[in-house]
Amino acid sequence: MENRITEVEQERKNVVQKSDELEKNLATVELERKHVQIEIEKTNNLLYNERTNISKKEKELQENLAAIEIEREKISQKEEELESRIAAVELERRIALVEFERRIAGIEMERKESMIELERKNISQKEEELKNSIAAVELEKD
Repeated sequence: MENRITEVEQERKNVVQKSDELEKNLATVELERKHVQIEIEKTNNLLYNERTNISKKEKELQENLAAIEIEREKISQKEEELESRIAAVELERRIALVEFERRIAGIEMERKESMIELERKNISQKEEELKNSIAAVELEKD
């Protein structure tokens, strides 16, 4: 019986020792779990920060794209204004050319009128000379 008590005591010691090992393992596992939890939290914080930074960058890019689009619209409007001005300048140039041609035509017409007037005077002078010659011939006939 004493043997049995000794066996029971030995088994009890083994159970206690096993229990102590398990508690020690449990404490180690718990400590590792806490370390892993801390690492997970750090990683989550880093991810959150990265997502926040990415979100900020995306917002900045969207704002930049909007600003670029506004600039494109301004450039397009300026191009339209320039095209309109070019058309207006071209129209003014054509009007000035027509006006210049009209003035040249007017000068040419005045020159021709002056030449016609000179021809009329010459013709009148020759008519006068012919009348005088006719009158002189008629006088000589008489």
